[in-house]
Amino acid sequence: QAVVGFSSADLEKPLTARSRVIFRRDESDKLVYEFQFSAIDGETLNAVFRRRTAARVKPPEVVGVTVRTGYDDASAGTSSVLNDVSLTGLSISLGSQGETLLHDKERLLLSFKLPGQDKPIELVGIVRYRRMAGTMIRYGIEYDPKGTRDYSSQEERLASYMVKRKIESVQQTLGTRAA
Repeated sequence: QAVVGFSSADLEKPLTARSRVIFRRDESDKLVYEFQFSAIDGETLNAVFRRRTAARVKPPEVVGVTVRTGYDDASAGTSSVLNDVSLTGLSISLGSQGETLLHDKERLLLSFKLPGQDKPIELVGIVRYRRMAGTMIRYGIEYDPKGTRDYSSQEERLASYMVKRKIESVQQTLGTRAA
């Protein structure tokens, strides 16, 4: 048994994970270990280190996202709130009732209308992480271009919105400096 510690400027506090050494190699100037992490700690490490690297934007107002299990899902869907969006994925938050319905789903159909756009965006997404954020559950979702109908059109509208938000953000920053 071993406890491995991780620290980084991006982490609020150091993170430790339980593991066991599965391989050790002696090199001339160092020892090299391979670890196998416990299931729960491995999941936590995966969530911490597999973060999106694409630029994200946050909508200036609340954007509701309807979540279904697929195009053939005729239910009213589960309500959630958009946290941020990028060209490769998005983050949503939902309450415990929504989590009860979606906790075992890996693929979701997301439908939402971005501010200033007439038509809703509908994307299929793959759940990459779920984690508690206060009283809500935050989902990190990567888009599935192959599973999404008319993906290129959806992607174009996302890109247009992101450019608009980036420009607004820069203008707001410049306006704040001038004041």
